[in-house]
Amino acid sequence: IVDKNISKMEPIVTFLESKGFDVKCFDAIGKFQSDVKKSIPNLVICNPVMEGASPFLLVKWLKENFENIPIIVYSTTPSKEIILSAKKYKINAFMVYPFKNEELYIRIRKILKISDNFKIETSHEKSQLKIIKKEKIKNEILMNIDKLPSFPAVIREVEKLINSENSNAKDFEEVIEKDQVITAKILKIVNSPFYSLARKFTTISESVAYIGLDSLRSIIYSASVSNLLKVSIPTYGYKREQLWKHSYTTAILSKMLGKLLKFDDKLSEELFVGGLIHDIGKIVVGVIAKKENIIIVKKDDNLNDILEKEKKYFYYTHEHIGGLIADKWRLPEIHKKIIMNHHNSIDKETAIVALANNLSNELIGLETLADNEKEKYYEELNIDEETIEKIKDEVSELVENIEKEGVF
Repeated sequence: IVDKNISKMEPIVTFLESKGFDVKCFDAIGKFQSDVKKSIPNLVICNPVMEGASPFLLVKWLKENFENIPIIVYSTTPSKEIILSAKKYKINAFMVYPFKNEELYIRIRKILKISDNFKIETSHEKSQLKIIKKEKIKNEILMNIDKLPSFPAVIREVEKLINSENSNAKDFEEVIEKDQVITAKILKIVNSPFYSLARKFTTISESVAYIGLDSLRSIIYSASVSNLLKVSIPTYGYKREQLWKHSYTTAILSKMLGKLLKFDDKLSEELFVGGLIHDIGKIVVGVIAKKENIIIVKKDDNLNDILEKEKKYFYYTHEHIGGLIADKWRLPEIHKKIIMNHHNSIDKETAIVALANNLSNELIGLETLADNEKEKYYEELNIDEETIEKIKDEVSELVENIEKEGVF
């Protein structure tokens, strides 16, 4: 057996030794190769991906030097390259780990032509498989976060200009217009019904002078993440562009609630950005759920059910995964705080986005909180239900007009 984690094979080792086989375990290819030259094995069980060696190096060496040795290969990450290599070298069995020891036992019996009813011990197998599965999913989450695009450079450059005392509208225009796609989106959003401007703006410098730097920053975030959020995520019931619509609506509601509570312009814009990217973790969950064919949101589910289901299937919630994305993108602490607490608020800022998230879902017909949960946020923010209904009506009309303009 060649693997760096030999302990998980203990029941198989016990079985083979009971049948009179001398079982040898190796955690390095070099040591295995020298031993095989002295004593040819009846069977080799190995993971083709070993540290410090290219995949299938050991299998290739065995086939070139000992063509008739039976080989069972297993892998925790069965990529296309690994599967094709398994076919190329005509190995005797290929398995995806984690697997039950019983499954490996059956293959060993067949290859070695052992016929009996030896009982494989499984007392610790379920917990062991659970730990391995958790690690596998964690690695898959991290891998998919790494695949996300880097945070747009234009936002970093705009942040520097905002913090500079010597910058002017023309400086912002020069930075933003390096990216023509972002420029077009910014002008589209600036001229949308959300800003209700008296006239149409055709240049970035005009827009900056009129709407101010804090609003500009929010608009750049919207323009930068729109494509990332315009995806279908079946596990949450999102059709294409629904997540973007929900996120943008949450952002608008968050800003309006901030203004209602007399937050200053800067903090209200921070709430807009937090509302915009609060569900960013769902993108990564959606990729993994699609592979595993898992549905998180079903009819009449509420938000708390969703978090519990995420923990059940993925061990992590989209809030936690969103926090990891915030780290990758080096987002400001307030945005990370909102992303990680928009279902269980820890202060007024997170409570605002939590309520906005729920109101947005109601407006576009997605999952919602139970009434008693909503009342908790009304009380926490000291907002009455009548005021909330007025805001919902206002935002509903605004969203309808924004849709007509094609901003979504």
